[in-house]
Amino acid sequence: AAAPPSWAGGLFETVREFWKEYGRDGEPRLVAQVNVALGPPDVLDDARARMRAYYAFTGMPDRMVDGMLTTPADIRAALTAYADLGVDEVMLYCYGLDPDQVDRLADVL
Repeated sequence: AAAPPSWAGGLFETVREFWKEYGRDGEPRLVAQVNVALGPPDVLDDARARMRAYYAFTGMPDRMVDGMLTTPADIRAALTAYADLGVDEVMLYCYGLDPDQVDRLADVL
């Protein structure tokens, strides 16, 4: 799900319900996506521009850009919220070209 934790819980619960309804064994693997960018203003500006271009086809790229997490505190809060929802994995999608974002994210984790 590429949904904020505030409404992803309903999506995940629907998946769990259908999983059981259709007689699947075990539990579904739940994966969330969080759009992130970490760094100085020029890195964030680049990430926002690239994300806006990527989501232009939706007709609402600004909404997607507004949901990008750009602080360690916000990223940690999202990870905690998804963990509380029982997700198995959270994918952090980095936008922008600065490879140092990987190290910054590692520091957050």
